[in-house]
Amino acid sequence: MEYFFYKGIDSRTVKGVVVTELPPITKPKLRVQTTTIDGKDGSIVTPLGYEAYTKTLKIGLTRGFDIDNIIAWLSGSGMLQMSNEIDKYYNAQIIEQIDYEKLLRFKTATVKFLVQPFKYSSIERMKTFVTTGQSTIEIRNAGNVVAKPLITLYGTGVVNVSLNGLQKFTLDFGNDTAITLDSVEQEAYNGNVLKNRQMDGNFLELAVGKNTITWTGSVDKIEITHFSRWL
Repeated sequence: MEYFFYKGIDSRTVKGVVVTELPPITKPKLRVQTTTIDGKDGSIVTPLGYEAYTKTLKIGLTRGFDIDNIIAWLSGSGMLQMSNEIDKYYNAQIIEQIDYEKLLRFKTATVKFLVQPFKYSSIERMKTFVTTGQSTIEIRNAGNVVAKPLITLYGTGVVNVSLNGLQKFTLDFGNDTAITLDSVEQEAYNGNVLKNRQMDGNFLELAVGKNTITWTGSVDKIEITHFSRWL
């Protein structure tokens, strides 16, 4: 039986909803810029990143369905998991209309999710490293593409952080005891307060496989999430 989770709700628990078809597992399209130079064979292809794309699934209705409940559920944005790759999730949003008249009359409809190009582990949990007396940790990106993690460092004073032997950034805790570094959003913050001015350098990007993070200075604990990523 095929099923999916959206916004934390299992389709099998939504009364009257049956999943009739899930979308295939596909790789997102790479945006590129192509430049042709007179007198030079071929073209110069510059990668510009991966595009968001649409995943379409089909649902049907059985006895006892509540159309208002279904409309409320299949709207907005949230995490999408599907039973054909239940160990991964997508950041998704429903932006196209769903033909509920067709759903009511013929008991079938399509739901189109706009998904961001990368997917994440639905079973991977936050890694917490108590680092008192240490100056190195190892973290593994189990995915198939470079990951941009969310990292919270707890410490005092000024610390210098390196990844796989290369200096990446300097972080000044100032009056803070913890600062979070979001490599996707390129932001440093403590709660709702931005701390970008206390960071100098580049946010961490984890290569596929083992990564070694080292530092100098006083770091008591490191928490890392989203350290594996897939196309």
